[in-house]
Amino acid sequence: LTVCQHHRESLQESLSIYPGLEAFIPQCDEKGQYKPLQCLGTTGRCWCVDSRGQERVGTRTIPGTAISCSF
Repeated sequence: LTVCQHHRESLQESLSIYPGLEAFIPQCDEKGQYKPLQCLGTTGRCWCVDSRGQERVGTRTIPGTAISCSF
């Protein structure tokens, strides 16, 4: 598994143990890398991440705001 896939699986496992827990689940592309745009589905907030999945400073949006993560 790639880092993104492992991160995603471990968080999904936690959610199955604690179903009421609200957590961000990272989105991975078809190659298993972090997608540049990540969103917290329940809030509609989105942000850009680097190749390691780290949030790029200053990219977090308010819900419903369009964002482009091409750097």
